[in-house]
Amino acid sequence: MGHDIVISRPSEADAGRIAEIHISAMGSNPLLHAQFPTPEGLQALRRFLEAETLDEIRDAVSGVLVSRDGPDGPVTGFVKWTSPSHPQDVKLERGDIVHLDGCCRRFLDEYASLAEQAKERSMRDEPPCYRLSFVCADPEYQGRGIGTQLTRKVLELAEEDNLAVYLESTDVAVSIYQRLGFHAIDSFEMQIPGRQETERVVYKEVCMIWYPSGQR
Repeated sequence: MGHDIVISRPSEADAGRIAEIHISAMGSNPLLHAQFPTPEGLQALRRFLEAETLDEIRDAVSGVLVSRDGPDGPVTGFVKWTSPSHPQDVKLERGDIVHLDGCCRRFLDEYASLAEQAKERSMRDEPPCYRLSFVCADPEYQGRGIGTQLTRKVLELAEEDNLAVYLESTDVAVSIYQRLGFHAIDSFEMQIPGRQETERVVYKEVCMIWYPSGQR
């Protein structure tokens, strides 16, 4: 039996664990393997994410929280977000990540472009908002509501600021966000490689928004 989930600000020592969870939690996502199709590419990505997360942790006002299995237990998940008071300089897929050895820049660029176009379409007439970037739980701890609790912490902050929260969700996670009060406002699709060398599959994400009580 696991301990109670404890959510807190991470320490610098947690950066490597957060990067590890990011890779493992995204392991079933076909887009990750289109963007980083080799083990060497995934290792380069893990190192990049660790360094980026360390910078975020050192920034006292950056949007990052972790969950732990008990007060002194291991990190089991994390959430990252941006807000009007601390905006993201550039979307992850637009930054230095495109220069990593083993990455497929085509799919990084295409995803970033489609995601930004969808946000511009759907949020054109909306005021500034929070943007939920990543919600990831260690697969070994899934089923305990870690992602839900991490997301709720961000919603509490957005409620205090009376600001909406925007995100892009994979199809499989849409129902989870709907239960938290998000609703779909747009979507985008792209063709990516499948499991077979010549296979192509359609990858889709759904744009969703949550409103604070003062805007509903």
